[in-house]
Amino acid sequence: YESKYRKLIHFFVQNRFLKNEYVIGIGAPGRMQGVTLISIPYKSYTSSELDALKVKVWDELGDEAKSRYELFGSTCSQFDVDTPQLHLNMIGVRKECQSKGIGKLLLNHAHQLTFEDEEATGISLSTEVPQNVSLYEYFGYEITGSADVGGAFTTWNFFRPNG
Repeated sequence: YESKYRKLIHFFVQNRFLKNEYVIGIGAPGRMQGVTLISIPYKSYTSSELDALKVKVWDELGDEAKSRYELFGSTCSQFDVDTPQLHLNMIGVRKECQSKGIGKLLLNHAHQLTFEDEEATGISLSTEVPQNVSLYEYFGYEITGSADVGGAFTTWNFFRPNG
């Protein structure tokens, strides 16, 4: 499981780099403390390198993993807002660095990016952690929907408009 999980995370990160999207980190010298990945869904991007990466990842992870990934994507897409936005794909802070404001700094930076982007009207995200629902609401996110994903977990989708 750990190996497949790392491959999927690597895919997410590489996807952002190949699309020239945002990978933002906060750290001390030689040690990353927190990171967030932010995509720009209103811009389309294709490349043979990205296509090859997708084929490689799904060959390694298998059809079942690909089906779960696609089910998650189609479930979340029903809650998309109909406006250009950035999307916070992932945010993580090392356990030993949590409760020190690093997550808040990453979120604030993501929010600032939406103001700097002339087309973005806000930022969206999803979480599968029930405790995060009230956290994101505290930071101004509004729930756009929630759904059960294949009986495995529930996802909550959010949007935080600029303004």
